[in-house]
Amino acid sequence: MEFLELAVKADISTIPEIEFSNFEELKEEITERLQHYNNLVIQKDDIKQAKSDKAKLNKLAEAIDGRRKEIKKQYSQPLTEFEKKCKELVELIKGPVSAIDSQIKAFEEEETNKKYSELESHFTEYAKETENLIDFNKILNPKWKNSSMKISTLKAEIEETIDRIKNEINILKNECEDSTFSAAVINEYCNKGYSLSKALVYSAELKRQSEIQAKALKQEKENTIKIEEKQEEHLNYAKESNQEIVKEAADPIVGGCFAVECRKSQLILLRKFMEQNEIKVIGTLSLNAYKEYKKNQEVKG
Repeated sequence: MEFLELAVKADISTIPEIEFSNFEELKEEITERLQHYNNLVIQKDDIKQAKSDKAKLNKLAEAIDGRRKEIKKQYSQPLTEFEKKCKELVELIKGPVSAIDSQIKAFEEEETNKKYSELESHFTEYAKETENLIDFNKILNPKWKNSSMKISTLKAEIEETIDRIKNEINILKNECEDSTFSAAVINEYCNKGYSLSKALVYSAELKRQSEIQAKALKQEKENTIKIEEKQEEHLNYAKESNQEIVKEAADPIVGGCFAVECRKSQLILLRKFMEQNEIKVIGTLSLNAYKEYKKNQEVKG
């Protein structure tokens, strides 16, 4: 579809020059008269005159700027009219362009959906042994929308991605084989974009926390055992003390005095027997007393 070319002429050379014939004279006069104000120090008595000068200067500036705006408006008028006409033509074109674009996008979207549907079917078949650990929507690549990408190439890319993920899941399972957080690590891997490096970092952190907890539990258990042993020790001591008290009550300590006559070897055995049975010797009979005892016995005999 061909259209007429724009028949627009803009001969800049015909644009009249703006004549500002007394610019230099006016500039010189303003500069000279304003020189007075450069280092001016206003005193209290000068306030009235200063206000008057300020008003005159503002009036001059407004007159100059007003004339500038007036000339600019006159010179801008042809350009403003030209811009208006161009924008009108552009708006006429935008309507059909929008209608065509929406239909193209609808067609492309339909083609993309068909392509994705075929790719998802292939994905489902190829990934059926992955225990639903791989999500098709998570491995979608925006470049697959490109119509120049062959469906066979995309299927091969899907297979390659699935094989990589399966292999990395096996790596993580072996890494966490003896741990209780294998499922947590694999879940982290699947939820964080199938990043092996991130999952390994997560696994290392879980191991560190597990070791800290195990160490704390071990210390707690050891402390508990020590406390229980101490309690058992106190309990046994109390039992022994109580048994000793009961024993003393049933078999109280009494005193007795007797003399024996036996051979020296027998006397030694008797002393050992008394020591072994905790029989205390609290006194002895003197040799003279023994002789006196023998003498009395002979007299009686």
